[in-house]
Amino acid sequence: MGFFNSGSTMFVDKSIKKIKALQKDIVKLNNSIEGVATSEEYWLDQAATSLAVSRKYGGIYEPLHLERKEKAEKEAKYHATLRLYLQKELGFVERLQQKHIDKALQHRDFTTAQKTRQFCFFFNFTCFSSF
Repeated sequence: MGFFNSGSTMFVDKSIKKIKALQKDIVKLNNSIEGVATSEEYWLDQAATSLAVSRKYGGIYEPLHLERKEKAEKEAKYHATLRLYLQKELGFVERLQQKHIDKALQHRDFTTAQKTRQFCFFFNFTCFSSF
């Protein structure tokens, strides 16, 4: 560990690892949201198909098709609710990632100013107090 290495790279490496892990979570959540949206669309199509079949054929099978339609609508509603929860979780993870990014940038700016002060002190340069 040299004079100018203040251990800031270790902090930045930890922040980068956290940011990368959160990015992987964001990708997984986006994929999950897409899958749930596809399932929701499938169940809505099934409900529409069951309704069309019950209207077309009617008779003794009409209650069966209407029951299938209700089950399909219930599944679609479940998937819609699940998608909303996943979107809320995605927003939370994105905010957390942004917080870590801001923290890493702030720490980088602080350590850069600190290293500049050390450099000026070591070589007896006159540094401005704006750091």
